[in-house]
Amino acid sequence: MSEQGRKVVIVGAGPAGLMAALHAAKEGANVTVLEHSKHACLKLGITGKGRCNVTNARPMAEFREKVPQGFDFLQSAFAYYSNVALRCELERMGVPTLVERGDRVYPSNGDAQTVRRALIGAAQGAGVQLRTDVHDVEVLRDGTNFAVHFSDARGSWCAERGSALLLATGGCSYPATGSDGSGYSLARALGHTVTPLRPTLVGLRVANALTAAAGEELRNVRVALLRKGECLAEEQGEVMCERLGFGGSAVLRLSRLVTMAEERDGFSLSIDFKPGLNRAKLRGRIAREREERPREPLSSSLRALLPAKLVLPVGRRAGVPLNRGWADLRAHDVECLVQTLKGMRFDVVGHEGFERALVTAGGVALDEVHPETMESRLVPNLYFAGELLDVDANTGGFNLQIAFSTGALAGSHLGRG
Repeated sequence: MSEQGRKVVIVGAGPAGLMAALHAAKEGANVTVLEHSKHACLKLGITGKGRCNVTNARPMAEFREKVPQGFDFLQSAFAYYSNVALRCELERMGVPTLVERGDRVYPSNGDAQTVRRALIGAAQGAGVQLRTDVHDVEVLRDGTNFAVHFSDARGSWCAERGSALLLATGGCSYPATGSDGSGYSLARALGHTVTPLRPTLVGLRVANALTAAAGEELRNVRVALLRKGECLAEEQGEVMCERLGFGGSAVLRLSRLVTMAEERDGFSLSIDFKPGLNRAKLRGRIAREREERPREPLSSSLRALLPAKLVLPVGRRAGVPLNRGWADLRAHDVECLVQTLKGMRFDVVGHEGFERALVTAGGVALDEVHPETMESRLVPNLYFAGELLDVDANTGGFNLQIAFSTGALAGSHLGRG
């Protein structure tokens, strides 16, 4: 970094902010990053269940189907800094990656903290100054420059000035990691429009939750989201039983349709516990169980079809006598069990909110930002990156790629001036 380089201030030390800082410093900028939390990049350290699903290995053109909001806007960022570019840069930082099921890309050691430390180390190694535990941030225009005022960890009032400013504060999701939504207020104060904010990739609450099965992860089940009986979408994958509802990747991917709806009544989830068997094959499977273990109580024998914690609630919903054996079931009982296993219905009554959401939908309006640079169309030398923008994607590493791509693109232009 050149001491005479362009002075740049970045608010937010998440993946987008740190990537922008690194790329701006590589262009010769004098970069200072301000972070609300005591430690940088906290949210990155818990992503992917602590393993950090950094991106997805599928071709960038195929991201379209996984980015429900903002894909066209993001094409310049994706072209500038692709998933291949990200993996190469991580490799140079000493973080090799591997590809797992669903083309998900993880650090080879499976530790999100490795990625976090590498990003921080690379930025600081490039000369970036990182100031954490920063509060009460205000931005003022100082002629053609920006004056960013804030209080530090001691409560002292401080200021950083720069000829360019990047807001990369993240959204409102998981506020415990520092994503408190303050960046939206800064954007509004600078004249930008913020579209309505909604949590997405969030667990759904249901009226008839499987409370006794809380903590049970169901693998390879199919979940349909219905509204007033009409199927809106289906997903197959993991479902996590929770005390008040369901989480897991399959449910999270469906949640956007609920949280973005103007009216949220009439939604329900239908879970197919045996998607690999159609109804005829499932009846055949039950017939074999009935032949091989005719007198074994259903409370025991149903464990061949379901996790133990689900036997009681599924049996009760189907109305079958769990203390009786297969031989005692009437044809009607078998049919009720088949129907329940292939489509157990749960009425959706809400969601887990921003506190548990992985991503914020909504943000700085895209028509007010140049997609080729991430610079504001309204305020010269003001830039945006990451979740603060009105972009969001499904699970699978797509949201982190958005953060890295927009951060890298913004950083390159921040540094060039």
